[in-house]
Amino acid sequence: MPQIVKPETKTKIFYAAEKLFNEKGYSKTKITDIMDYCNLATGTFYVYFKDKEMLLTEIYQPIVDSIDSIFILSPLPEHITQSEYFIILKQEILRLSEFALKFTSELGFLLLHAYDSKFAYFPEKLQHIIQQELEKFLTIGISHGFIRNAHIPILSKVCCGIIMTMINLLIIDSYKHLQGIIVQESIEIIINGIKKI
Repeated sequence: MPQIVKPETKTKIFYAAEKLFNEKGYSKTKITDIMDYCNLATGTFYVYFKDKEMLLTEIYQPIVDSIDSIFILSPLPEHITQSEYFIILKQEILRLSEFALKFTSELGFLLLHAYDSKFAYFPEKLQHIIQQELEKFLTIGISHGFIRNAHIPILSKVCCGIIMTMINLLIIDSYKHLQGIIVQESIEIIINGIKKI
């Protein structure tokens, strides 16, 4: 007789897996560890998942898939003024930062420990995407004469470095109360660094 699939049991397994992946690492967490944590028989795991990798994929794939949403570039008016450009650029940096923070905080610990998992390359992919987005905006700014004329790939990497440093500060508990200040000052550093004076 086939076992009944219960959504609450699957949720319980998800919770236990996330907790143990964060504490022990993906590689060192066994299916028996997850099921012991849930007080369930090991065989129950296979009612819900084919293997541990399938569990990992179901937990984290929606987050990984959402990385593509970062490519939605804010439209820029055809006849944009310098002040409009910098307002839109600040909004875009904030959007990229919020996305990176969500992605990093939800997957960060797992990715630090699971170097053998197929998701381990995503921090690099995330930085690459942020750099590409910044390149688009910086190219527009230079073509309009709003920002310093510079080598775009290097400039975008420097700006991305500031964003990723900010993200790293925001995921450390001792800096969380300074979130607004960190975000504002990081954006100001980028804007002041690229403005044409």
